[in-house]
Amino acid sequence: MWLLISGTGIKTMATWDALILAGGRSRRMGADKGLLAFGQGTWVDAVAQRLKGAQSTWLSIHDQQAHYEALGYQLVNDADLDNIAEDSGPLAGILAAMTCSQAEYLLVSPCDTPKLTTEYAQRMTAGLQDPSSSFQPVVQVAFDGQREQNLHLCIPTQLKDDLEVYLLEGGRSVYGWLKRHAVHRVDFSDVADTFCNLNTPEDRERYL
Repeated sequence: MWLLISGTGIKTMATWDALILAGGRSRRMGADKGLLAFGQGTWVDAVAQRLKGAQSTWLSIHDQQAHYEALGYQLVNDADLDNIAEDSGPLAGILAAMTCSQAEYLLVSPCDTPKLTTEYAQRMTAGLQDPSSSFQPVVQVAFDGQREQNLHLCIPTQLKDDLEVYLLEGGRSVYGWLKRHAVHRVDFSDVADTFCNLNTPEDRERYL
């Protein structure tokens, strides 16, 4: 954590890293979604722009390592986790990033939301509590006005061991893991359409 000195005194500010999930197979898209073109860069680049302010930004991948390294990202691969089954889904990528992170929180977004609101990081990290306090750890989850966006999260990294246990027990569902913890909804109902995840060429044509 770090200290912010203002006119009203010293406030403790939580530290956070960012993680972009790009480890999916992209079968329906027919190409690695994170590397698809968007604006002057890629889908991953577009999401990374929405995560500015992080101490470090990690990219969870399954393959295409050389391509992503060429873009300059710090990579984590869930295949490097001991005793975690292959194809354990996005939670494995989150665990891999938690293992590397030195921050108190991990802000997460998948790579297939390249039109994510520019206010994403600010809203998701605005109310983070000091994780060294006696309060129960709280996971922040984006809420679009109708449902929780369960891959748009800000997670206390102190939950790493619990996540590892969940995966070792065979858990795969993000929703199932979130049910084990206190969750706080962060309101994005005014920009709900920016959470549209793009899975097929038709989605890409329609929304971009």
